[in-house]
Amino acid sequence: MKSILKSIWNAIKSHPHICVIFLTALLITVLGIPFYYFFVIIGIYFIAMYLIHLPTYAGNTGYFLERLTGRRKPALPWYRFAYRQRTKSEYALVSYGLYLLEECQYEEALHLFQYLFTLPSIEPTVKKFAYQDLSIAQWKCGDIPGAIATLEQMLTDYEYFNLPFYTTLGFYYIEAGDYEKARFYTNKALEMD
Repeated sequence: MKSILKSIWNAIKSHPHICVIFLTALLITVLGIPFYYFFVIIGIYFIAMYLIHLPTYAGNTGYFLERLTGRRKPALPWYRFAYRQRTKSEYALVSYGLYLLEECQYEEALHLFQYLFTLPSIEPTVKKFAYQDLSIAQWKCGDIPGAIATLEQMLTDYEYFNLPFYTTLGFYYIEAGDYEKARFYTNKALEMD
């Protein structure tokens, strides 16, 4: 019985919107309320959820606009708003951070990526891109040891790396004056070529 209740609780936690829809329909049916109230109640629920989670929805709206149009410009106001409101939309954060790097706003990009890594859970693919972008922001802000440490952390967190990863790490070691490690990672990149 305990495992059944735990399974039900996990289902409710992972699909709260479906549970609200189901419970609303059940309540309306049991109480004999006119069916159009279902749409009113669900509408109020989703408006409330949108307002409660506004930064995340704004970030996701920006990300959706960027993917839909193929251009970042329509998404920028959404990204800015979402970031200022401390969104948890990791896709929006990575995309906005990349824009900041492209526009040479390195300090702001650095703060954005540092904030991203404070989020409780980040999708592994997004985290891998964020590590690389964070290292670039650190390098551009003059923190070569931080950029190296970020990419070294990736070496412990992931198994597969591409040629640009090794050349970038080799370049950072050249910048740091550690030519032996620079040679090691550059040779790794050459082996992949």
